[in-house]
Amino acid sequence: MRRALHQQAAEDLENGIQALLGRPGQVRLIIEAAWLAGFHWIAFGCDSKYSQHRENHQGLANYLDGFGEGIIADAWREFERVRQGGAYGQQVAPLNEQQALDLLTQIRTWATT
Repeated sequence: MRRALHQQAAEDLENGIQALLGRPGQVRLIIEAAWLAGFHWIAFGCDSKYSQHRENHQGLANYLDGFGEGIIADAWREFERVRQGGAYGQQVAPLNEQQALDLLTQIRTWATT
């Protein structure tokens, strides 16, 4: 996928998140959409900064570490934990939703600056 398509995918997902915020029972979906948007922002950011990116999330934190992007690699690792807790576990409280949204903001900011 090209850089512009990753950006569009991330923006589309963020628009979907906005439509879900405050609706009962949507925390899991918001966390999942935020995680996926974060993935697309990382692909966009890597392509913008390094002219290459990964097309899957496996090993993404190590990939980022390879570029010296330890802060974003750690943010992605945390995002993976938040996603696993929301998708597979019982961590679907508004606090977990806010964690996901905060991580998304951090990743988007990195990708677009």
